[in-house]
Amino acid sequence: MALSARLEIRQGQGLVITPQLQQAIKLLQLSNLELDAFVDAELERNPLLQRDERDAEPDAERRPRSRPTSPPTASPTLTPAPTWTRLTTRPRPVNG
Repeated sequence: MALSARLEIRQGQGLVITPQLQQAIKLLQLSNLELDAFVDAELERNPLLQRDERDAEPDAERRPRSRPTSPPTASPTLTPAPTWTRLTTRPRPVNG
């Protein structure tokens, strides 16, 4: 009866879609109105979330109030990109 030693190594690769990744994919597919409604619902549902008011300032308050001296040229009107609302959480206590 012969005994022999044998070593075998296997390697595999897989894709795991975590709950966080699933949520990110879902949020990326929402329109601005749907995203705003989702954020409002999450703010109401979770008392630890709060809206970051620094990003919610209207554009009119950020711009200087000076008027141009010449009439505007006939160029296409550019609308500012929508601002994103940042959600912040309060730190959780660490049990030690």
